[in-house]
Amino acid sequence: IIHTNDLHSHMEHASQHRDQGHYAAVKAEIDRLKQVAQSQGKDTLVLDAGDFSEGTPFFFANEGEDSWRMMNYMGYDAVAVGNHDYLMGQQDLDRILSHVQPEFQLLAANFIRNPALKLPGLKKFLHPYAEFTRSGVKIGVIGLTTDDFVYKWRAGIGPQGNDLISSPQE
Repeated sequence: IIHTNDLHSHMEHASQHRDQGHYAAVKAEIDRLKQVAQSQGKDTLVLDAGDFSEGTPFFFANEGEDSWRMMNYMGYDAVAVGNHDYLMGQQDLDRILSHVQPEFQLLAANFIRNPALKLPGLKKFLHPYAEFTRSGVKIGVIGLTTDDFVYKWRAGIGPQGNDLISSPQE
């Protein structure tokens, strides 16, 4: 398993470490790790735990669409929706998904679409889990996002947003 998280729209290198922190460096490392695994006869599963979107001024250039496009180029099998990936709200997230057309499985088992809105992008691309087969083994991957109130309200329809991200207590 090759895993990343918290890329936060870092399109450029980190200021102190020029070879770290940007999508191109992460993509190069993913490709290197996949090549090493392949040379050893091992299959890979490439996953991201979310928060790849909002985080730098690059996010604001086109409301995060470039960050979503970058995720398509990275070669992920599945990506969980992080709280920074839905901060724009369900309608804008739906628009982005419809424009970008994710090429990976987008996961969030506890993210519930607003039934009052037509959200074809969310309906088409957002799933609770994905199944993969690697080396003859079936693997299930479940995606969860935070239900922390600080972020949860951005996904909701009511003032609290309590009805659109379910927590373990609910």
